[in-house]
Amino acid sequence: MKAHRLFFYLAIIFILFSGYKTAVAKQTYSINTHFYNWATTFTEYENKIKKFNFIRDHAWWRGLEETNYINEEEWDGAQWSYPYYELTIKNCNQTIPSYQSGYDELVKKFQDTDSPELLMILDVNNKNLNPDPDNPDANHITYEQYYDYVSHVVERYDGDGYKDMPGLIRPVNYFEICNEVDLSNHNEKLTLQNYVNKRLIPAYLAAKHANPNAIVLNSGLGMSGDEGFSTSYLNNMLNLLKTNNGETNNYYIDVLAIHYYYDSQDPEYFDEKINEVKSLMELYNIASKPIWVTEFGIATKTDKGGEIREEDQASILLRFVSLMKVHDIQNFFIYQLKDENSNDPTDHENVFGIYKVGCQEESEIINEKLAVITLDTFLSKIDGLNVESIERNQGIYKIIFSNSNKKVQIAWYTAFDDTGINPDHSGETTTMTVSIGENTGILSDMYGKIIDSNLADGATITIGEKPHYIEYFTGSISNIDTALIIDSSGSMSWNDPKNLRKEAAEIFVGVAQNEDQIAIIDFDNYMKTLWHLQPLTENRDGIIAAINSIDSSGGTNIGRGLLGGYYELLSSSEPNSRAAVLLTDGDGSYYGEAELFKTEGWPIHTIGLGSSANS
Repeated sequence: MKAHRLFFYLAIIFILFSGYKTAVAKQTYSINTHFYNWATTFTEYENKIKKFNFIRDHAWWRGLEETNYINEEEWDGAQWSYPYYELTIKNCNQTIPSYQSGYDELVKKFQDTDSPELLMILDVNNKNLNPDPDNPDANHITYEQYYDYVSHVVERYDGDGYKDMPGLIRPVNYFEICNEVDLSNHNEKLTLQNYVNKRLIPAYLAAKHANPNAIVLNSGLGMSGDEGFSTSYLNNMLNLLKTNNGETNNYYIDVLAIHYYYDSQDPEYFDEKINEVKSLMELYNIASKPIWVTEFGIATKTDKGGEIREEDQASILLRFVSLMKVHDIQNFFIYQLKDENSNDPTDHENVFGIYKVGCQEESEIINEKLAVITLDTFLSKIDGLNVESIERNQGIYKIIFSNSNKKVQIAWYTAFDDTGINPDHSGETTTMTVSIGENTGILSDMYGKIIDSNLADGATITIGEKPHYIEYFTGSISNIDTALIIDSSGSMSWNDPKNLRKEAAEIFVGVAQNEDQIAIIDFDNYMKTLWHLQPLTENRDGIIAAINSIDSSGGTNIGRGLLGGYYELLSSSEPNSRAAVLLTDGDGSYYGEAELFKTEGWPIHTIGLGSSANS
């Protein structure tokens, strides 16, 4: 138990140095993308998507099956990949003479070992199969045509070696059958009865026949979109499935999918609305099925309804994701990855992305919005923790995530009157009394910036619609011996120009307990012990001054720094846990000095700075 408090101290350093990480951790949320919107930047697309759990995207049935294929010989000529001509991309006014499109081109983007899973949306309609191609009515598609379409798509990407896409390494196992078929702007006049009988049922049966491991989702239902929230279509769909032997056929879905856009500026209503969905599932005895929210989001817009700033989008998405964790939503997909047109926020459809686009002539410069930082911070803080409880009290929301040694509270206040500005609805605040028992906590904002590193039980804090975190250690308390081994080489002037390593060391010292023992080791070409291992007292001016004396000059002799830390820890006569924290850019001399620590059983926690850092 002794070492767990050290991990808590280390978490502070990890927050400060999150920008230095060269490897992107896989996140536990998912994202919608329109891969064609990246046609000039496909390499960047493939890199950006790797941090997510799932990607939801689609290709076009009409491009695949140009006429009604009725035998395998005809399907052998299907257009799995084809050139698409004259694509216009709104960002930076780009016109592309042609790019390769089609199902294969989408799946190829997910073939690296660290690629996310692909949730493939299957089309509602193929106008090529309509006797009247100018008629958008989707009801003409037969059961057999849809079964045939789904069967061939699933078979091509199942990875069983039979009729697979050439070069397929990672199969596609997840399929969503159409998109928002309950909304008139997406269903191409398809009736509910035909969706159930001529889309969902044949798709489920075809997918399972081609690949027993396939996971089938119903169309992500719009639930009335932003006009309200209604479960009537879902209820009628489940009833029709039940009358078609649904109870003996898994209701023809493995996962229940919905979209959530109801009152997007007040995510707290999700609490109430998702329970309506759960109640309906209980009515049909399918409460054990997972729920995926395959679309939700908020645009950074400026229109007649007001303005949503980046900070508002970040706050809203963070509150949504927190509540989805509470309600055990197994997977949730933000809409969407990149703005359609960052230069025109007056149309909200242009700016749903969590990445924005700047232009250098006709080239895209893609940058993250504040939502990316906020969500990454949240997921790093709750990593390894489970939902313990949620409290709701007159607009105050407090969710506690915990394990046996640590707790993280996320708290905010809402007046349920929207989040955007013009008029300003995001400035309301209230006060909350901190409840953490006899523990000392760390208070930080939604970006992870520390506000108070010595938060006490009973303190009063001010909260608003931008959530705050309270983190504290709950395990048994014992003192710790730590050697902070800090790189002071010349390369720090560009690998750590803001001296965050010194700031992190100061905060580490600030949150440590009295009688914890800390040593400060400075190394460049040589090693210098700036503060010998000794117990901390209330007065920490001396050790803070030692940290502030660290410069950025000389070479990088990591081995000498480790030796200095080793001998400081060896000098301790206390029965404390011992460990070292090494902050370096990793580019220097080292001859295996870490083996000394390994022999003693003392861990070295390494924070890598800059692009030269390695294992």
